[in-house]
Amino acid sequence: MASAKVAKLAPNDPRVEHKDVQVNGRTYHYMLARPPAGAEPKATILLVHGFPDLGLGWRNQVPVLAAQGFQVVVPDVLGYGGSDAPQDVESYRHKSVVDDLLAVLDSQDLIVPLGPTRERRVVLGGHDWGGQIVWRFTEWHPDRVAATFSVCTPYFPPMPSYVDLPTLTQIIPSFKYQLQFASEEVVERTTGPDGKPDRAVIKAFLNALWGGAGTVQAADAPRGFTAAEGVNFSIIKDLPQAQLMSVEELDYYADRYARNGMRGPTNWYRVRKVNFEDEQVLLERRKKQAEETGDEPKIKTPSLFISASRDVALPPAMSANMDKSFESLTRGHVDASHWALVEAASEVNSIILSFLDNVFKPRASM
Repeated sequence: MASAKVAKLAPNDPRVEHKDVQVNGRTYHYMLARPPAGAEPKATILLVHGFPDLGLGWRNQVPVLAAQGFQVVVPDVLGYGGSDAPQDVESYRHKSVVDDLLAVLDSQDLIVPLGPTRERRVVLGGHDWGGQIVWRFTEWHPDRVAATFSVCTPYFPPMPSYVDLPTLTQIIPSFKYQLQFASEEVVERTTGPDGKPDRAVIKAFLNALWGGAGTVQAADAPRGFTAAEGVNFSIIKDLPQAQLMSVEELDYYADRYARNGMRGPTNWYRVRKVNFEDEQVLLERRKKQAEETGDEPKIKTPSLFISASRDVALPPAMSANMDKSFESLTRGHVDASHWALVEAASEVNSIILSFLDNVFKPRASM
């Protein structure tokens, strides 16, 4: 498959349908892109974003994938945009989000049946927290996944013992910014005196992150975000417009984030303990498989990981031990910051399409 030049999605782009669905007591908003008129979809791709992003974060990928014959489902994940944003932390446990996303696909009959057996398997794509979600989705529901790819976020296996965030940041210093996001600071600073989300501050906060360390900005431009410190709220209102966002896109993001405020999005940084508890089931499953087969269990789903050279939070070296967890892992690499989906869109798209071409190419009959 060639990565043809296709215009990226704009906010409220007519090339996608916007839909809302209630699953497990929560409402999810998603975009749906279909292949060209009259074309039978090759497969369904679910694209999962992270922080501080929206489904629109995949704006450079959705039209290209649809043009290549895929049906593409792109939700605003829980806490973001048009989806519900519960205040409690428990709702954001990754197992719960994974089950919600599968319920969205199944309840709306969005998964294209594959092959002679017509199996309902989906292709998963993730970035940032979305990468962690698609890896765990693949582990929790391996029989429902045809292939998985993650941009920037390497695979981290479930942990046998709990490590709290302060301790983790001593082991992985590039995660120190998460201490700020997991605290009350972001919520407090982006909430106005009336107790409502302050759109102007939220817009400046998002702009700081999209123009943070590792991104392409003017050499003398101040950085509103670093992995070591998080966001510097004292300067964010004076920062120049981030080059990776148009004025229209940044306004759209600010509007969507101001809808429910920052509590939901930052709750994703408060679920380490509940995720650890849930994932002990995965460890037990792996232990049982090892006892039955005598081999260390590996993820059998065809998988792709794309690293980004200037990602200050998730540097490529963090993926050094990934290969031993997979039977079939393809690697790609781009020269980009954490925002590789935008900054290196053409290269990312080419790598993804090459991977999908290999996954779905006709198999020679014996």
